[in-house]
Amino acid sequence: KFQIKEFVARTPWKFFIILGGGILSAIISFAGIISFLLKNHPAYLFAFFGGLILASAIAVFGVTKFSRNAWLSFAFATVLTAYIVGLNPMEGVSHGLPTLFISGMIAISAMVLPGISGSFLLLLLGQYQFILDAVHDRNLLVVATVAAGCGIGIMLAVHVVNFFLTKFHAVTIAALVGIMVGSLRLIALKVAEGFALVTIDFGPAMVIVGILFVVGFILVSVLDHLQSKANPVFTFFGTSPRAH
Repeated sequence: KFQIKEFVARTPWKFFIILGGGILSAIISFAGIISFLLKNHPAYLFAFFGGLILASAIAVFGVTKFSRNAWLSFAFATVLTAYIVGLNPMEGVSHGLPTLFISGMIAISAMVLPGISGSFLLLLLGQYQFILDAVHDRNLLVVATVAAGCGIGIMLAVHVVNFFLTKFHAVTIAALVGIMVGSLRLIALKVAEGFALVTIDFGPAMVIVGILFVVGFILVSVLDHLQSKANPVFTFFGTSPRAH
């Protein structure tokens, strides 16, 4: 039976306050830069995102033992995600307050999901650019609505995710990895669309895209290995970055 007092008591409020402050600071600091890149250099930005996502998927995949059910979960999540992002239904999505509230709830849940980015979920939902512009333009109503959704979402997500990771750990992790792998289709589509705005020759532009993809991949791999000492990429090559 659901008990409100127990729910409130078990919610790590101090962690959420610190986390929320960090997220808010990051959004305010980088909203203008990311918004500019999305509008003017989307191919380069999404290539970097692609490296981050692939490295995150490998990092989570490499430390999880997959059962047959987990493999089925991975395959289903991969195919479903690739199909959904291929439909591209989010271009004309509503930016109404209820939609923004729900988007905030969904995006903040990524903070307690291994390998999943809240920014990326907002991209999938078609809200990322709109919210960045709202932050940059100091649209307090939009920002407050998203923040309220985040506040409610994180309280619910920490308990829901904890339940699934406790009861169905491998299957849940496999589904998360599948979402990341399937979402790479969206990255490829966005990079391809972004080439329409590239002002240099195709060859040099592809080199820049490749470099940014690799930079994103290495960045996540290094940070993960410094934290876990077990990143699959470094384990495979038998190397380890030194922490100073």
